[in-house]
Amino acid sequence: MKGHKFYAGHDGTKFAYGGCPPLEKLHIYLTSRCNEQCQHCWVEAGPEQTARLAAPEVNRQINLAMPLGLQSLKITGGEPLLYKGETLSILSHAAGAGIVSKLETNGVLITNTMAAELAKLGCVVSISIDGASSESHDAFRRTKGSFDRRLHSVEKLISEGCIVEAVSCIHRGNVHQVHKIVSLCNCLGISYLKFNFPSRYGRAIRLADSGMLLSTAEILGTIRRLEQRYPLGNTSMELDFDIPRALRMYPRDGLRCKVMNLISILPDGRYSLCGIGVTHKDITFGTIKQQDIDEVWRESEVLTGLRNAISDGRKGVCGICTQYDACLGHCAAYMISEFGSINAQHPLCQDAYDRGLFPENFLKVL
Repeated sequence: MKGHKFYAGHDGTKFAYGGCPPLEKLHIYLTSRCNEQCQHCWVEAGPEQTARLAAPEVNRQINLAMPLGLQSLKITGGEPLLYKGETLSILSHAAGAGIVSKLETNGVLITNTMAAELAKLGCVVSISIDGASSESHDAFRRTKGSFDRRLHSVEKLISEGCIVEAVSCIHRGNVHQVHKIVSLCNCLGISYLKFNFPSRYGRAIRLADSGMLLSTAEILGTIRRLEQRYPLGNTSMELDFDIPRALRMYPRDGLRCKVMNLISILPDGRYSLCGIGVTHKDITFGTIKQQDIDEVWRESEVLTGLRNAISDGRKGVCGICTQYDACLGHCAAYMISEFGSINAQHPLCQDAYDRGLFPENFLKVL
């Protein structure tokens, strides 16, 4: 083992594992191929893509990541169930190792047999529902029949005892349906619903150019109405929003960017912080064909540089926000996509601050 440098975290503490933080989360972007062509896809997946990983090489990296502190695994894509054998092999391997797993899927390929197998593995299944009707959802996903098929899949999964989560991408074309989406997911028996607001990367750049993305004021107004109507603890289904905690009416604990404890493997085998590495190759470091995950986690100069950049603290409004230590900027992908830097400010928070919409009670007194 080569010599390791300890470096201080943002709170001054030092990390274990030879100068590295524990590797708690592993994201597997199994394939870039997808049977849908969603307008907002941040990894630009589609039917014409061919890159994919093989289960044996992924399972080997899972074994090597466990001594580093691995606790949870997520399989996403593209659409991982286009290669159901590979997906089930990885999920079964993770379950056998006692690792909590999640499958992100559009849901349209889930059969009764598949639902039973996922339930047996104890896998949480996350399915995207981007509208309260087939018209709004199918248009956004650019796939006819997508809405009805995924609702049937949710019913199959829940009937088998699976925990099902939902993610809904909110834009100008469906923002008027947010309450109906909540009601639909609640009626289906979904346990957790998160509203996402796409940022300007991947295909969502074209959404921004066409005026489909909501403004900061519109996003905050939508969230305020939802928070007022569905206060924490008042519904059987947990409702969440993909925004930093400082912009919430009811800030929640545990909503912290996991970038210090996460590594992803992209469909072409490159290691990356997360899926943003598909379009930002400067945050990728090594490939699964050339290096094992434990070596990359401990030895990568690129990864060490990114960690130290995070340790230097954030810029802009994040540098004067009292919630930063509990938030760590919420999501590094947003800062990288908007400002090209991992320790930049969160673009939504910065725009809110510039427009006088940022909560003053969360600003440090200078």
